[in-house]
Amino acid sequence: MPGRISSPVQPEELVNAVHQAQHHLNLLRNYQESKDLLLKVVRHELPKGMIGIPTMEGIEFLKIEEIIRCEGIQGFTRIFTTQQENLLSSYNIGVFLKLLEPYEFFSPHKSHIVNLWHLRKFKIEGSIIMRDGSSVPVARRRRLEFLERIKHL
Repeated sequence: MPGRISSPVQPEELVNAVHQAQHHLNLLRNYQESKDLLLKVVRHELPKGMIGIPTMEGIEFLKIEEIIRCEGIQGFTRIFTTQQENLLSSYNIGVFLKLLEPYEFFSPHKSHIVNLWHLRKFKIEGSIIMRDGSSVPVARRRRLEFLERIKHL
């Protein structure tokens, strides 16, 4: 048929593309709602001495006293516990510092948080040995603040 311009997209393809886009948007919306709900649960008052740790599978609930230390790794945080289980959370170390600081936790280095009740030794060269045997560096600029904090334990 001369003079007729053909459509570059078939109507069925357009309908399918719109349905796929709607499905993708719904998945994103559900993901964001789930993430927001997890944040509310983690920040909500839990039973005294408990904390919610968001992980890839959901939320792990721990007694704060079981946390030995936290280590920031490329935007994630690894939590070391007395139960010999290491949890990996998608939250960065700064979020954990805000959550744990009121419970005698201290950040001796930008990528570490330690439970002051799980200290074993402070080495003069600038490291802390924890009860589980792990070593945590103490930044030079945080050394005096650390020594002040442990005086009051």
